[in-house]
Amino acid sequence: KVIAWRNERVGEYNDLIRATYGNRVIDMDAEFVARGGTPAYFPDGVHPNCPGYTMVAEIVRDALVQRGFAQVVPGATIPACP
Repeated sequence: KVIAWRNERVGEYNDLIRATYGNRVIDMDAEFVARGGTPAYFPDGVHPNCPGYTMVAEIVRDALVQRGFAQVVPGATIPACP
């Protein structure tokens, strides 16, 4: 499931986290793939740049809403990158 261009250690950590916490975590790798994330979002192979962090914010927002921990605020947006 690990994005092929990501650091291979990330996959090992993700597997450990899934085994420990199950569905209580957000599978960021799977979400990045599903939403069309690209290597350009991770210039050093691990840490996201501004567009990558924007996608992180969207993924977390959507997961919190889906799980009932937050509500969508009409008109609210995630700030654009400079």
